[in-house]
Amino acid sequence: MGTKKTGSHREKRSGQTFLFVFLIPLITLLTIGAIFLYLLDVNPIKTAQTFFASDVAEEETDELLEERVYELEQQLVAKDEQITSLERELNQIEMDQAFVAENPPNSSEEESDTLKQTANVYESMNPRRAADIMNELSLEDLVSHMSVIKENERAAIIQHMEPERAAEVMTALATTSS
Repeated sequence: MGTKKTGSHREKRSGQTFLFVFLIPLITLLTIGAIFLYLLDVNPIKTAQTFFASDVAEEETDELLEERVYELEQQLVAKDEQITSLERELNQIEMDQAFVAENPPNSSEEESDTLKQTANVYESMNPRRAADIMNELSLEDLVSHMSVIKENERAAIIQHMEPERAAEVMTALATTSS
């Protein structure tokens, strides 16, 4: 029986030694470390959660990055199409400018002949119909046509215009003939 007492006494003693030598100092150090971290505005609980959840977050981050890459690739394709469209438009504008540079507008004699031919057409029309058509022209074009039309035909056409428009035409004609 004496040996049993000694064996259980040793087991008690080694358990107490483990408790006093390792476990209590470890708990004390962890508590002091946690207090110190709180004083430094570091939340040890969130830090631990972040540390253990980093694998899950890493997988989610990879998925989000893949989605973002896909979105950016789609935007890149759309921008490339827009650039291509604008380049085509720019080429068309450059071609138009080159055409205009190679083919200058009609000389003043040709313009005068064209204007006289148009005036003859208006003179041969019903004055009411000519007035309706001329109401659609810009004031500048209308005045250039009216200045070539014979005076009696001009008066008949102006008579069939709306009063405001007729007044504009008469004022413009008076300033151009002066």
